[in-house]
Amino acid sequence: MTYRTGLLTYQSAAQKLGRTIDHARAIAQVCDLLDAAAALAKVPLLALVAVRVSSGEINPKAWVKDAPAGVKEAIVNCSLGHTFTEDDFTAIENSLNELKDYGNRAAWVEVKRRIPGDQLFKQLSSQSANAEGWSKEELLASVEAYVEMQRKERGGQPFTKKRYYENLAATFGRTEKAFEYRMQNISYVLSLMGRDWLPGLKPAKNVGSRTAAIIEALITQVEGRKSIPVAEFEIKVQEESQKPHLPRPKGNRSPQATSSEVTQFLRDASVKAWVLRQANGKCECCEMAAPFNGSNGIPYLEVHHVLQLADNGSDTVSNAIALCPNCHRELHYGANSKNLVAHLYEHVSRLVREQPN
Repeated sequence: MTYRTGLLTYQSAAQKLGRTIDHARAIAQVCDLLDAAAALAKVPLLALVAVRVSSGEINPKAWVKDAPAGVKEAIVNCSLGHTFTEDDFTAIENSLNELKDYGNRAAWVEVKRRIPGDQLFKQLSSQSANAEGWSKEELLASVEAYVEMQRKERGGQPFTKKRYYENLAATFGRTEKAFEYRMQNISYVLSLMGRDWLPGLKPAKNVGSRTAAIIEALITQVEGRKSIPVAEFEIKVQEESQKPHLPRPKGNRSPQATSSEVTQFLRDASVKAWVLRQANGKCECCEMAAPFNGSNGIPYLEVHHVLQLADNGSDTVSNAIALCPNCHRELHYGANSKNLVAHLYEHVSRLVREQPN
């Protein structure tokens, strides 16, 4: 989904928000804060060109009045020529969270403190700014830190999340809070992959589809495995579903096929057979009968590894459970999945909590 800047004035923006035109000054201050967040996110200045004074001109008192000769025009042209996307808005939202305790003027002081003047002017006037403001190196370091914390958590090793945020902040010049938000984005991508996420880092959906795709690829890179990518598509589905008007799509009668390598695990057939026989046609999570019989006439249940094979779980009966399709999907993708895992360990006596290698 993409957006082009549309023209508003401070007065008309106030009226669209149900305020009188007397609130135009407050709208201008909000716009200034939004642009400070955009600058921090390394995104072109949206409010600068999208919301203007009553004559339709760009606000002459806007922050860029401080820019050197010629740079102001470059900043304006960069913003006018940019197509703003969901990733851009997500980046601005994340930066607003970082600046939530600042007014518009103080926010710009903070931005200039983090990004020295010449570097800031060059960034804002460059057409090649990263859409969400995070370099590949920053995302990779975040994923590596997340995976390391997850391994320590599963192995019962003590660690402090804040220490990781401090180290990342010192390396890349962002705030600790920015990296905490990014870690929650990683949790969200893992949840879309049907994977477990780190306790204390509840999945946060405010991540664009392109960045989610990069994070997913980095997860598989860091773990040394290959999987079918799903995050970008699922986020695009959510973006489409949030549109106020969603007309019936034409679809694609001849979808393009792609091929990719995936990592598969060689499983023991006797483990699956034993677990299914123990279940005796009932889901070991909800304890309801299998919803239907398979083509072989046997009640249909699916075998799930409580500590997933992708997380170095074992293919043993003490780590495997027979589930109905609903419970199986909920354990992979449900908001309540961690509580269900705790329920299984408590109620199925053969299960043993494992510590991955």
